[in-house]
Amino acid sequence: MKNRKKVYSAVLAILLAVFAVLSSQNAEASIYATEIVEGSTAHNWIGGCHGELDASWILGEPDNQLTGWGGGDAGYIVLGFDQLFTDGEGDDLIVHGFGPGTAEVYAALENYDDIEEWTYLGLLGTSRPGVLSEWTYDFADYDDLDKAGYVIINSGSAKFIDAVEAVNPVPVPGAVWLLGSGFVGLIGYKKNKKRI
Repeated sequence: MKNRKKVYSAVLAILLAVFAVLSSQNAEASIYATEIVEGSTAHNWIGGCHGELDASWILGEPDNQLTGWGGGDAGYIVLGFDQLFTDGEGDDLIVHGFGPGTAEVYAALENYDDIEEWTYLGLLGTSRPGVLSEWTYDFADYDDLDKAGYVIINSGSAKFIDAVEAVNPVPVPGAVWLLGSGFVGLIGYKKNKKRI
């Protein structure tokens, strides 16, 4: 009986240590915009040469199709993410899209009402019509930005956005994993104790 408790305790300690190590590391996994907070309606070229447009197509992973948010008219969109993303190694924000038009990109920790509180990241590059591109931004290049949860794209005409990707999501703190694992262990221990 005592040996079984020692084995359970040892296994629990190993699991807690593994959870702590894994949760303290940032896996550099990507996340994508999940919410349209506000924005203008997506428009299409006259004649619909790029097919139907739907603003929600900007959410999630890029589909690498000639669709998305944007079009022949100017507009803006504010995008939210499920979790914060932070400055890591290399590029931190990737905008997937195409078009010869211009667009400004901003990022912020919160959805501020005043554009002056957002960090201006720069203009999106240009590409030939129908040629998919990626435009990247590294937070290390900006003094007042180390993490964000919102992005604004303020677009001129002839720009389509397929997806907005954040490369370095903020990991769940190790303390949360430890606490959760400890509760699971206590519940298991209590159930074992009731059986005895």
